[in-house]
Amino acid sequence: MDHAGTAWMLGRIAVYAVLAVTAVSAQSWLRARPRAPTLPRYRHRVLGVYAEMTGSPIEGVEVMDVMSGTTAFTTQTGTVSLAFLPDGGSLVRLRKAGYATLTLTAGISPRDTTPMTVVMKRSVRDLPTAVSRDSAPRYLSPGLHGFEERRRAGLGGQFVDEATLRRMEGDTMSNVLRRFHGATLEDGRFVSTRNGTVGAARQSHSARGSGDVAVYENGIRRAMIGSMDFSKILVDDYAAVEFYAGAETYPAWISPTNNDCGVLLLWTRER
Repeated sequence: MDHAGTAWMLGRIAVYAVLAVTAVSAQSWLRARPRAPTLPRYRHRVLGVYAEMTGSPIEGVEVMDVMSGTTAFTTQTGTVSLAFLPDGGSLVRLRKAGYATLTLTAGISPRDTTPMTVVMKRSVRDLPTAVSRDSAPRYLSPGLHGFEERRRAGLGGQFVDEATLRRMEGDTMSNVLRRFHGATLEDGRFVSTRNGTVGAARQSHSARGSGDVAVYENGIRRAMIGSMDFSKILVDDYAAVEFYAGAETYPAWISPTNNDCGVLLLWTRER
């Protein structure tokens, strides 16, 4: 073989060697690459949405995790995977033009694996503005929107809405709080009674010796809870009140470690 032929052959061998090394490196990288974690099967719980009148699947229903705002949409079969919900589940809202909005709780756990079936009703066509009589509050505040979501869902809380509070104008908040069970008023303070008498509740709920219910106004915790005298606070400025007697019923955004003697949420009026 002449010199030119030898050079050509050596060049071919070099190319093959580079390709072989590249292939081996690629295979090694694929084997070494960390795999994406696989969700357990129960995390892929399925929700099916169907029309009340026909029983046919509804495509394009927005399914929203109310707590995080994450959304997914139903397919042509009317189904959607709930894998986007957190472990344990969440409050979800179902919306589609022409249908009444639904809010419900979807559990996500090894015990909650059965596919969920939801039936949506056609919404009533709105009347012209001139003759419409809509008594439902239309809030701008995210806090009051959240109150209405929790009230309609009925997830462990006790609620007093704006219509009731407006009928009580001139009255004190102490008369509103007497509607709630799981706590009582003592010298104007709202105190837990979950462990029996008021005195026992004080001794058992914390090392500080206080069974005072934690009070939040517009989502912000009031610092001087012990000094709040609800017998001197009027209802006139408030649009909504909700009470949760124990940590197991608190809304997700309130940490049970802050207070285990109950939580009172006060929301002021928009107008």
